Amino acid sequence: MPRFPFATPNGWFQVLYSDEMYRKVSEPLRQLDESLARLQSGQGSLGPVLQDPKQYNQAMAQAGDLRKSIATLHQGEWMQSDAAYNSWIAKLEGIQQKVAEFDSFPAMATPAVYDNLTQMAKELGSTTREFRENPRKFLRLKVF
Repeated sequence: MPRFPFATPNGWFQVLYSDEMYRKVSEPLRQLDESLARLQSGQGSLGPVLQDPKQYNQAMAQAGDLRKSIATLHQGEWMQSDAAYNSWIAKLEGIQQKVAEFDSFPAMATPAVYDNLTQMAKELGSTTREFRENPRKFLRLKVF
């Protein structure tokens, strides 16, 4: 038996004129045709977009606005001047150095400070909530 059925002279006839091959080729094309017909009739998720150009026009306007914004940004001093760029980089490096100095502070070496600040924030939140619910509990006036 040959490896491929169409390797024989009768095999070519079977490949070209068989119902199986016709179905394999025609079924995907039929499905594509049905999908396109549904879209053209306004069905499906893209159907309304294809029927009404309003959303397309809005998207194109937004894309145009974005293009203008990028062009304006590109023409700005920060993008055109090496001095402005280097100044910005120097400021970022200064901030990075300050963070490193703060992080090297001995109190930050242990989680105790963080835990204390977290607990204090929770207590402040609880007290604030109580004050909002019952301000008379905290505000007492005594005359004489």
